[in-house]
Order: sequence, then structure tokens, then C-alpha cells
Amino acid sequence: MSDQGDVAGKRIGELLAEAGLTEILPGDFSLRVKEAKRALMGRLYELLQLRSNDLESRSVAHSIGTLRHVERTLGGEPPASATVPDQKS
Repeated sequence: MSDQGDVAGKRIGELLAEAGLTEILPGDFSLRVKEAKRALMGRLYELLQLRSNDLESRSVAHSIGTLRHVERTLGGEPPASATVPDQKS
């Protein structure tokens, strides 16, 4: 790896550590995603009650959607279509 690659890799590691992502055990990641989603839902509720800051509301809503995608990808939550049983008999 080049010196530039080493520097970039070190910087990425520093950012992950700063965000607390290097300290998450694999089994705890799903829990952390759920906690983050719960916090974002609370913030979105606050923003909607205030009826202000439309840009932040959209950003928070987008983040919630991204966390849902992460959950589905990791198997923490089934896709929405899989949660509704097919009752056509």
C-alpha cells in the first residue's frame, strides 16, 4: 500500500473510532442501529410538532430509511412485504 493509502486508512480508522464504530461488537450492532433509529424517530416527532426546519425533517426521515435498509440487509428486520401474511386461499 502506498503512503497515501496508509494515511487514508489511518484517517478512516480515526473517524470510525471517533464515531464509536470500532468498539461495537458484531452482536451489538443491531441494537445500536435500533437505538439510533429510536432517537431519530424522537427527533423527527419533535420537528414535526414544531412545524419548522423542513430540511432537517427530510434529512432525519432519510436517515431513518437508511437505518431500516441496514437492518434488513443485516437480517435484523424482515422486509415490509414479508411482515404481512398472504391470506389468499
